[in-house]
Amino acid sequence: MKMLDFVICAITNLFRIYLVYRFAEIFLGKPEKPKPMIFGVCSAYYFANLILYWEFHTAWVNLTCNLIGICAVVFLFTKSIKANLFVTTSITLINIGCDALATLLYVQYKDGQEISQIYEVLTDLYILSCWFVIGKIVTNRKGAKDFFRISLISVPLCSIILIMFMIYSDSCMGTDIAIIGIGLLIINIFMFYLYNQLLHGMSKEFEAELLEQKVLMYSNQLNTIMQSEERDRKSTR
Repeated sequence: MKMLDFVICAITNLFRIYLVYRFAEIFLGKPEKPKPMIFGVCSAYYFANLILYWEFHTAWVNLTCNLIGICAVVFLFTKSIKANLFVTTSITLINIGCDALATLLYVQYKDGQEISQIYEVLTDLYILSCWFVIGKIVTNRKGAKDFFRISLISVPLCSIILIMFMIYSDSCMGTDIAIIGIGLLIINIFMFYLYNQLLHGMSKEFEAELLEQKVLMYSNQLNTIMQSEERDRKSTR
């Protein structure tokens, strides 16, 4: 069970850091730094967070590590200190709120206490749900229909309800609920990946349509100019 908990911890931490990156992207757009630097910063944040969490299970150690890590990730997007503080604080509060919601409803947590990693799965699902909601509020993605957003957010919400039902009903315990939880998380990760591929495809399609409209507009303008010049030549004869 200990090894399974570590595997779940490694996967949930990786997905959470990716969600932190995507939250920063919502607020600040594309990162300013090169890809090798992005990979290095995110990797350092991941391994530091994983090791410190697994070794200490202490709220203040985890909070400090996450604050520094989130700040470093946000730094990839902007050099503005004010923007960095705002986005770092916002993402941290979202993480804390989701973490508390996923844990305190089910266990009387004490600092340093080891708890089942199924609650970390719940935390990631809550954060993913927040990403969909905040992404809709902050950005208005071209070509992305509300139907797709509503359909996709139902996946993490249904996963949360299923895990909550298993916890409260005691229908699954220990290894069983951990395996089901990680399976649901993997499904959500693939869904998240497919959603981003869909948005990327829609963005490319929108750009192609926009380019086609510009070409048509310039063609019409050119035809108008040519017709005008032709009339001028005829009038001067």
